[in-house]
Amino acid sequence: MSFRESYLLWKLAYELISSGRYQLIYESHNGKELWLEKVEGHEEADLIHLNQYDLDWSNWLRQHTDLSIDQALDIKQSLYKKNLSVLNVYITPYPPVDDGFAPLSEWYHPTDSPGLSWYTLILDQADQDKTLNIISQMSGCKWKQPFLITPDEHDVLQLREYTKQWATHQRQTIEKTFQNGKPIFTYLFVAIQLAVFAWMELEGSSEDPRTLLEFGAKFNPLILAGEWYRLITPIFIHIGVLHLLMNTMALYYLGTLVERIFGSVRFFFIYMIAGIMGSIASFAFSPNLSAGASGAIFGCFGALLYFGMLQPKLFLRTLGYNIFIVIALNLALGFAIPGIDNAGHIGGLVGGFTATGIVHFPKKFRFFTQIIFLFLTFGIGAGLLYSGAQNGVKAEEGTYLAQMAQGYVEEENFEKAYKLLNSYDFDNGEPSADIYFMMSYIEIQWQQYELAATHLKKVIEIDPKYHQAYYNLALLYYHDGKIEEAYEFATQARDIKPNDEQYRSLVDELTQFVGGEL
Repeated sequence: MSFRESYLLWKLAYELISSGRYQLIYESHNGKELWLEKVEGHEEADLIHLNQYDLDWSNWLRQHTDLSIDQALDIKQSLYKKNLSVLNVYITPYPPVDDGFAPLSEWYHPTDSPGLSWYTLILDQADQDKTLNIISQMSGCKWKQPFLITPDEHDVLQLREYTKQWATHQRQTIEKTFQNGKPIFTYLFVAIQLAVFAWMELEGSSEDPRTLLEFGAKFNPLILAGEWYRLITPIFIHIGVLHLLMNTMALYYLGTLVERIFGSVRFFFIYMIAGIMGSIASFAFSPNLSAGASGAIFGCFGALLYFGMLQPKLFLRTLGYNIFIVIALNLALGFAIPGIDNAGHIGGLVGGFTATGIVHFPKKFRFFTQIIFLFLTFGIGAGLLYSGAQNGVKAEEGTYLAQMAQGYVEEENFEKAYKLLNSYDFDNGEPSADIYFMMSYIEIQWQQYELAATHLKKVIEIDPKYHQAYYNLALLYYHDGKIEEAYEFATQARDIKPNDEQYRSLVDELTQFVGGEL
């Protein structure tokens, strides 16, 4: 009984797998077919299909080849490859007895299988050495040991066992890639953002801008006023239940994956740098009040992209192109739906990618590359900070700040309202009529009439149509006994808004005094 064909099947598999150039991805139930995928190399065949059959008729060979092509197309789809080359090897004692099938001497491209390149070899007794040389060239694998001429059953079993051990080792190596850490910090971050949200709801409402500000949401005027911690605290703050739930689920699924790949310490660094970079990008490009873990979560996407860049085959086999689709979809929604801080998302994505480049993979070092990523991260962050600082504070941000202060005023918490208004960058920001008006209102409550009048005049300088400022100035001068000045400002308020009953009533009242003096 000859064991030649079984021996060649497992000998070839062992040589290809133990070389590190290929890995076993499928074994048929009958043990006569093996599919091997290329791990490294560029010019070699992407797949090698080893078949151990006694070929009798060429018609059976053609039918089996067609089935193998269908299998290859399924594998091509699962590997997300546009083009796939397959070396198809039949190990047989003798070629088919008829002349209906001739081995190919060049790559064949099936017309109904776009992107597929096919090469069939018949490894029979007559041309064994020649065919083995071709396989060596097309696989990029040099045989470690010579092939036995008369192998026995022990040789076959031994090679089969060795091959299985190597295949198991390869699988375990892949599995270890996703076992570098337990999701300790992922669960910690989830717990923190849930606890902060509950605390915010107890103190007020997570959707109240004042509560958000008190807990450290990102707001450019306050950052420019020196509250730089607002580049960190927004990572743990969420606006409403839906925002919290979406980010918590995303963090749970993405965070656990990234933490298992890169380890807990590296994940902590990646997540925080990505979150901070998202806040900085938002500071540079968005004037809105914002908060949320979205930037840090997009940083997890950035970490996975880094993983895919360095280990593309493993990335596509385990995660696939779905990651790209999810990233693109989320960014598209950010541009399409008003109120979403896409600058923070993109900043987090970039920050996560560069932060991962700094820490690299566990137990692996690329000192020069890691230093480049370190400078790149600091460079991008510094550039965005400078850009945000140069933008200064916009007038609309002053209006928003005044609206938030209005809430404190309604609660008669004048101290907190005034402190909030004074955080506005008056020297470098755009002049804000609303800020000065709200300050004057509080100053009037404190009976600081002279200061209030000064600020009301600033309001009029900025916005000559600000009728409330004219009216309040008229009241201040009326209170101070300066009737003519009061009459002048009251008249201007009435002219700007003639249908206002208060304005007309004040003008009528002052007219009597002015008329009497005349």
